[in-house]
Amino acid sequence: MDQILENIRELFASNISTSKIESYTGITSQNINKYRRGETDIARMSLANAKKINDYYLFLEKDKTFKKNDLDRLDSIFAYDSLDNKVKMLLITRIVDQRAYQPELQGFHLGYNSNSGFIYTQIHSGVGSGHPVFEFTENQFYVIPTRSYVSQTAGMIIERVDVSDIAPIPKWFLFKRYIDDIDNINASIKQINRVENFTLEYFNTQYDRIK
Repeated sequence: MDQILENIRELFASNISTSKIESYTGITSQNINKYRRGETDIARMSLANAKKINDYYLFLEKDKTFKKNDLDRLDSIFAYDSLDNKVKMLLITRIVDQRAYQPELQGFHLGYNSNSGFIYTQIHSGVGSGHPVFEFTENQFYVIPTRSYVSQTAGMIIERVDVSDIAPIPKWFLFKRYIDDIDNINASIKQINRVENFTLEYFNTQYDRIK
């Protein structure tokens, strides 16, 4: 807890604006300013608020390719979150399946759904098997691949696809990928559709069949 308090004090002493801290933690500017001015003792902060602020501090510290107080990446996270949902599904699927880079997704379609706090995506050619289904979670700053399986021999065999070596994907990085390929990505949207049966229950049923 002492380290968390030290992290919070360092963040409040930085030149990160109060409005940015409020945006990423949900704690009101009024309360943040009271902590910054010393009107409220940081040590008496609720555990929930301390965790939110510490998580934000750790996010700023984690990515060494940017200076801590460089706000460009924070704006990119906001921009990513505001993208069309189909665009976001394509961007995250590209990290785990190279077929998602096919220009305008020619010859493929991308199915997706969000259910029970998880995201599911699959690139499919429309025929055959061997098309992995990927599961992701996300938080304020990252999209995280969690599990994947692939159906073989017309669904008779289910195999695990290992995603454990894929690091959490920063949202600012995904937005940069969007800007770098914006025309192609926007032209691919017609090949992307929501699939309602991509649910946590369905995924678990299939995943439990892995030998």
